[in-house]
Amino acid sequence: MKYKDFNRKYFSLPDETELIDGYEVRFLSFSKDKNSDKPPLVFLGGKYQNYSSFKLEVFKLIQDHPILLMNLPTQGKKDEIEGNLTFKDISKLLYKFLNLKGIDKVIPIGFSYGTGLAFKFAHTYPDKISKLILAGTSQVIRPGLARVFRTGIHNLQTGNENKPLEYKANFLFDIFKKETINLRYEYIQTLYDSVFKLNQNERLVYLQDTKEIINGELQGDMSCPVLVITCEYDHFITPFGNDEIKMFCKNSTFVYVSEAEYMYQSFKSKILLKVFESFLNDKDYDEIRGIEQIEIRDDLKFEKRIAKRWNLEEEYRVILKQKDVELNCTMEDISYGGCFLKTIGNSPFPFEDIDNMDYELYFVKDNFSTDVLILDVENGIRCLFLKTCFYSYKNVLMLIDRLKGTHTI
Repeated sequence: MKYKDFNRKYFSLPDETELIDGYEVRFLSFSKDKNSDKPPLVFLGGKYQNYSSFKLEVFKLIQDHPILLMNLPTQGKKDEIEGNLTFKDISKLLYKFLNLKGIDKVIPIGFSYGTGLAFKFAHTYPDKISKLILAGTSQVIRPGLARVFRTGIHNLQTGNENKPLEYKANFLFDIFKKETINLRYEYIQTLYDSVFKLNQNERLVYLQDTKEIINGELQGDMSCPVLVITCEYDHFITPFGNDEIKMFCKNSTFVYVSEAEYMYQSFKSKILLKVFESFLNDKDYDEIRGIEQIEIRDDLKFEKRIAKRWNLEEEYRVILKQKDVELNCTMEDISYGGCFLKTIGNSPFPFEDIDNMDYELYFVKDNFSTDVLILDVENGIRCLFLKTCFYSYKNVLMLIDRLKGTHTI
């Protein structure tokens, strides 16, 4: 492949395009002459990321490797609808693109949504893989997030277009670590705004990709060298989710970055880049401060639960509402993420379709309400607090400070 000499101006100039099976595959490619024969780093970003999202990585890693920044169908921010493409379909397009360019082997680097594509591509076309990097991945979507996605799909299909994006915003950050990682509200607001301002076609792409994420599980053994990197405060994809994926990658290196959050990578960008460089150049990680290299083993290091729950010391009554239907309950436990309810007097659960409904939870004693989703109704009602209305959710935080007991589950 003929690469361009690296120049920062290319990030703001039109990209290159190849037509593969009727789909536009867009890309930027850079390399220094001395590296042009090496396997390129193929950046596969998260939803609605663009080339500029990876400036820091490109500036550093271009010194030792060719770079391919990909804008494959369903990635990036585009005006066209690109069909119901699965990870398998997109992987095939990438495979044909690489063959067209005469590229024998690559090193995919997947971020967030892009990790699913990177994993699928590497598993489907192992002969194309030199190494693989996964940053922000999970073997299967956890129940709370899947619940949010299912409700989001329903709302998109029934015309309530902002709701699914509001739901997803709940999981972008762990707001309780905001001060620790120096996360500014301006950054959160900018990210939320970029999500809410999607055009109609981008919303349709969101719909098809969300279905793919819910229905697809990352399975299959991987023999190539794999770097799985997770951050302590990851909230959208938790350290537990990253921990699971390494079980399929027997030749993997699992690195845990302390006091970092992959959605806010610039906070620990220098550390993350050092980890990338060590993996790519087969160096050890001993001199990188703030990380832990975890050995492959059968047990999982991290807790699946992302927030501890507190049993309530005294009975606390709440009313679960959906339109004109109300259900009187007691709140058995509470966390920053949600709560667990028991119906009063063994009343039957009156709501028929928990996946496709919004609920309001009224706190009787404190006289306020907040929006919730129902995660499950097994042996009680497990609710998730929605945080898109920070005013009402602030009341929940103050209530937790007052109610939480000394016993944690």
